[in-house]
Amino acid sequence: MSFGSSNVIITKSKAIYSTTLKEKELLQLSEKKSLPEFILGLKALPQFAETLGNIPEQIIRRAQLEDLLKKISYRQVLKIVKFAEGKYRPFYFQKIMLLEIDYLLALFRHFIAQDEDSFKPIDDIPVFVQQHASLPFKALAEVKDFETLKTILLTTRYASVIKPFLTNAISDFPYTELEQAFYVFQYRDIFHHIQSLFSGSEKKNLMMMYQTKLDLENLSKIYRLKKFYHADPAAIKKVLFIEFSRVKMGFWDEILAIKDAEDVLTAFHSSNFSTIKDENDYVFIEFDIDKIKYNLAKRFLYFSTSAAEVFSAFTILEEIEQINLTNIIEGIRYNLDSKKIQRMLIY
Repeated sequence: MSFGSSNVIITKSKAIYSTTLKEKELLQLSEKKSLPEFILGLKALPQFAETLGNIPEQIIRRAQLEDLLKKISYRQVLKIVKFAEGKYRPFYFQKIMLLEIDYLLALFRHFIAQDEDSFKPIDDIPVFVQQHASLPFKALAEVKDFETLKTILLTTRYASVIKPFLTNAISDFPYTELEQAFYVFQYRDIFHHIQSLFSGSEKKNLMMMYQTKLDLENLSKIYRLKKFYHADPAAIKKVLFIEFSRVKMGFWDEILAIKDAEDVLTAFHSSNFSTIKDENDYVFIEFDIDKIKYNLAKRFLYFSTSAAEVFSAFTILEEIEQINLTNIIEGIRYNLDSKKIQRMLIY
């Protein structure tokens, strides 16, 4: 990629990040008492006004709002992606893959739930994505039945994902397993591009960034499945992805063998992840994980001179903004005190 293009990606990433929600704005939003009041608060902010401005806040549902916020996040990232060029383009286009996967999962949920309101049409996909994506969006938009959807996917790069599910009927379709399969496919694609396109310290840093992100997500799954579902180690192991883990399999076996979810936290804090966490007291395991990702990403965003590293850091920080907004929405939904909501926010 040219020097000029790299500079644009770095500049754009930092510029767009400067418009993301800061502490004051997050705290103000967390004080809202209802979803319409929260939406009005978002409308007052320039980065949300364009998308939410004409939407009546009294009738929008929580799921619709979360979907709109996700689309705003995608559009922010796509403003940067369009400047990627040359052999590095596939790495930057990983966000388009994520948008494609979200679209496909929404299609599957639509057919499984048989809910006309559970899916939005092709018009919701940005033109830039339609021009550069690998999916036949127009054909997918016209799909009327579940079997046709699976057949079309066999002609795309996601064929290996859908093949194990070809014989599953809609009535007993294992959606969670499909979601996991897409998750694994996504990470393998990212690591493939890092290993094939980059070298030296840049490759090392990108591997570390994504490996840490992946390992922390695995830890979160273990904690939640033990705490809320009392899942056994064998069941949990099936949903982990440790192919590119920074730590040895023995670490995961030790974590999986822990019976009490709270003891997972103790093992977590004494692990090698402690070298990149801050000194704050932790509230939830998800807070732990997002705070570590936040601190790591901010370090690369501010100090790296690599476009790929800065872009990757930006996408992680954008993801954390979505988590913050979701936590506020959920807090409002369950009438949580604003102080409790604020303890879950990352900034």
